[in-house]
Amino acid sequence: MATCPNGHHNPKNEQLCAVCDALIVSTERRSLSGRAWWVIIATSTVAAIVLAAVLGVIVTRPGAPEISSAPTTVESNAMQQWWSVAREHVEEFQTAVDNTRSGLARQDEPLLRTSCQDMHDAGGVALRAHLPAPDPDLTSELDAAINDSHEAAHMCLAAISGSINNYSGEFKADLDQADMHLRAALDIVSKKLLTA
Repeated sequence: MATCPNGHHNPKNEQLCAVCDALIVSTERRSLSGRAWWVIIATSTVAAIVLAAVLGVIVTRPGAPEISSAPTTVESNAMQQWWSVAREHVEEFQTAVDNTRSGLARQDEPLLRTSCQDMHDAGGVALRAHLPAPDPDLTSELDAAINDSHEAAHMCLAAISGSINNYSGEFKADLDQADMHLRAALDIVSKKLLTA
């Protein structure tokens, strides 16, 4: 006799409960004999030994070519080409971030209004069009700088437009983060161009 999940008794070969239409799942299970368990254990042990041997050969194989961390000519050329196009927008973005920091320090509302809009446009529009950069770390740093400055610019512009929210702590933190990521990106560019 089969029992549904709700406890109703049903004839043995029924798939649905005659009382509640619930699906009847057979609970009969056949246990493995002792011999079957030994076959499973032996097979697993042999497979583990073979896998360990193959990994040992791969890891210790002599004469594998070393991968150089030095930039190749192709990477250097890609960086030089990217920089020749993106440099103007990176510098505009840096100037806008610097002007915004200066405006914040002096509490110069007209400068903040202009520099926050410039920071938004130079980073979120002009510089973003040059991503991804040829180097993934450079792309990450620039993307982080753009995202942080984007948040800061919106807070700045909202506050100047009369928002009753106080963004001063978040604004400064996002601005500092944008500046830090932008400087890290410029360090990456300098190192890559020096090795070219």
